[in-house]
Amino acid sequence: MLALAKAYADSQPDSAWALMTQGKQLAQKTSLVAELGQAEEIAGDLQTLKSGYRQALRNYVEAMKIYRRIDDQKAVARVLTAQGKAHLNISNYSQAVEALTQSARLLEAVGDSAGLADNFNITGLGYTVQQQYQQAIGYYEKAAQSNIRLGRKDQAVVNYGNIVDAYAAQKQYDRAMLYGRKALQLSRGIDNGRSETLMFFYLGYVYEKKQDFGNSLAYYQKALAGFQRLKDEFWIAGTNMNLGNVYRKQNNPVLANQHTLTALRLAKSIHKADLVQEVYSSLYQNYVALKDYKQAFNHLEKYTALKDSLLNREKSLQVADLQGAFDLERKQNQIGQLLQKSQLQQAEIKQQQQARNTSFGAAGLLVLVLGVLFSRYRLKQKANRLLEAKQAEINLKNELLERLLGQKSELLEEKEWLLKEIHHRVKNNLQVILSLLNSQAAQLQDPGALSALKESQSRVQTVALIHQFLYQSHNLSRLDASNYVQTLVEYLHETLSPGGWIGFEVDVEPLKLDMDQALPMGLILNELVTNAIKYAFPTGQTGNIRVALCQTTEAELLLEISDNGIGLPEGFRPAAHTSLGLSLVHGLARQLRGRVTFRSEGGCHVSLYVPLPIGARLATPVLSMTI
Repeated sequence: MLALAKAYADSQPDSAWALMTQGKQLAQKTSLVAELGQAEEIAGDLQTLKSGYRQALRNYVEAMKIYRRIDDQKAVARVLTAQGKAHLNISNYSQAVEALTQSARLLEAVGDSAGLADNFNITGLGYTVQQQYQQAIGYYEKAAQSNIRLGRKDQAVVNYGNIVDAYAAQKQYDRAMLYGRKALQLSRGIDNGRSETLMFFYLGYVYEKKQDFGNSLAYYQKALAGFQRLKDEFWIAGTNMNLGNVYRKQNNPVLANQHTLTALRLAKSIHKADLVQEVYSSLYQNYVALKDYKQAFNHLEKYTALKDSLLNREKSLQVADLQGAFDLERKQNQIGQLLQKSQLQQAEIKQQQQARNTSFGAAGLLVLVLGVLFSRYRLKQKANRLLEAKQAEINLKNELLERLLGQKSELLEEKEWLLKEIHHRVKNNLQVILSLLNSQAAQLQDPGALSALKESQSRVQTVALIHQFLYQSHNLSRLDASNYVQTLVEYLHETLSPGGWIGFEVDVEPLKLDMDQALPMGLILNELVTNAIKYAFPTGQTGNIRVALCQTTEAELLLEISDNGIGLPEGFRPAAHTSLGLSLVHGLARQLRGRVTFRSEGGCHVSLYVPLPIGARLATPVLSMTI
């Protein structure tokens, strides 16, 4: 039964669950310890398929106990790999690294090459989630080479597909295509065409990122036909959603909506909340393209509501886990106290028995010995009562301290969640404002009004990015300046860059900025980069814009934006200029207690000197990027 449950896990999860339950009951009745461990492991795998990662971790813990009891090291290593994967899905990166590292050591020790290849692949996924793509690609390569040596071509195709995804995320599309074709060649003629179909999907995704929509549609259509033949509803839904996105980018929103609505129906039928959320976002963009703003806003609200509900569900699960851990620790303390009390009572009984035996042996001195023993016995009883009273008082104080510490921990965690929720909701509200501005921009014809609206959009996006980085960060009070500046510059380059080619160079020291420092500096950066894009390079002229942030002294930061364009007009006085952008720059500089200077030497050079915030520090190597 357990073998059948494992075989049906991917295709028929409900039947697999029923078979696992029957197998577990039979193993309990017949005391088959190894089979009981297998049942717990399969239960964890099925919970993982249903996105029930926390329950899966509980099943894996029980399986681990059984396998360690029977000293099955290979099974222990396999379960540790599964634990690492489950921790990655709920963003417990430190626990994931610990589990995967232990698994790799055991797999090497027992010589399980296939298990080690699976471990490398999951480790690569962990680095991909944290956007450490080069490390991820290294692990995927090792996994693919191992699987090819072992004849596991279908698993090697999965590894290559992950490499394609990692290169595409870095916009290295030629490298992505190279591995995609390599995987496609390897996938032909195996596993009923499933691996080949997956690679059609990956190649369609890469071509979509390259904006080669013709080839993207061709590969997505091949993938859709393959998944329909395999009756894989999850991938059918995902492929339809991506087809809709491509048709929308080709200015065919009607056909896009047909595919996206099909994706929504399938995603709901298989109860995939994450996929339903993505489909709502695509439908919102489709209806904006169709200029049906009522439906667009309706689907945007559904997307936001579902996103919030998933976040609240995750928080509730975290609270349940913390409560369970606290209850377990309290029960263990109570058991320890009872054992201690039992040991004291046994010691006391033993001493009393020794006293009676001694009295019987001292027949010649019976009266004297009995008197001495009775006196000592009374004194000892009194001392024991005093000790018990002291111990009870100490136990009571310890219990009170534990409660206070638990309440303090809960309050701190609640405060952190509330702060994250505030940043998250502020960011969502700003995204709604950006969406409304986008909708308004689609109806404007006046170039001046459209330009002003785009400048307002970039200012709102500057603030939204800060809240996004804060609620995604473990540190809610300080912002990683390097990632924030890089993301903001990329956004301005994509949305405001004119017809001529303009290159960007970003050189930022990895400083931590607080909210009061990051917000005005971000707005100043937005205004100065926007002015450089608009005025530094006349139509058709190419050039470069450089953004740098560094610590010049122990108490001062320098933000510098420079270009090699036409420079400032002769006689230009920034302090006397009354435009909204420069007024914002000067006003925000005063707010930061800083100073701003303008120079026109081979282009325009603007320098902002501000006091270094208390607690700013270098966090990672210096970020240098060219766009």
